[in-house]
Amino acid sequence: MDVATVSMPEDEAEVVYKGYLEVVKTRKEKYLEDLKKVYYALSNGKKVIDIYEAFKKTGVGVDGNPKLAISPANERAVRFHKENRGGGMFTRDEDFHQELVVDVRLPSQTFPEWETDKQDGRTWISIKNQEISTNVPFIPAHLLPEGKLENYYILWEVDEWRVIAKAVDPFLLKRINANTFIVLASWDLTEVEQIVMRGE
Repeated sequence: MDVATVSMPEDEAEVVYKGYLEVVKTRKEKYLEDLKKVYYALSNGKKVIDIYEAFKKTGVGVDGNPKLAISPANERAVRFHKENRGGGMFTRDEDFHQELVVDVRLPSQTFPEWETDKQDGRTWISIKNQEISTNVPFIPAHLLPEGKLENYYILWEVDEWRVIAKAVDPFLLKRINANTFIVLASWDLTEVEQIVMRGE
């Protein structure tokens, strides 16, 4: 998957991490704790993704839908809701009668303006295919993280936005804040995993 990641030499990251480790002992601003976590991950050889930039860089496919999707790792399907001015949000693919849970919201101008459906002679215009959905890839046994899967995210290339879709090149991520994620692992889905995923 071609998304921009940030990395740095582990020894340099460790020096910066230790500085933040000291600072958070006396300061309680959240951004300091976030920076400490990011530099700790970098000091252990991990890469960092800015999700906003990843989606902006990869853009949309020929179908006009995002090329990537992101979801909590414990979900089996994810829904993307297109919003005005090229924004959107990833939500859990649940019954509409339940409260909407937004997992990741992408700001306006992340994507080009969405294609619209013009209504016959009406003054209002709606976004074409405003609600789309796809299945979430499984994590192979050897890459399963410790603890609950709901604490992790998967980022992947969507082959096709529909209820049953092929997923390509997933990443296992740990979220730091709204747009910053640590890359923990990446893998290729096996044919068997694709078959099982389609049955979810």
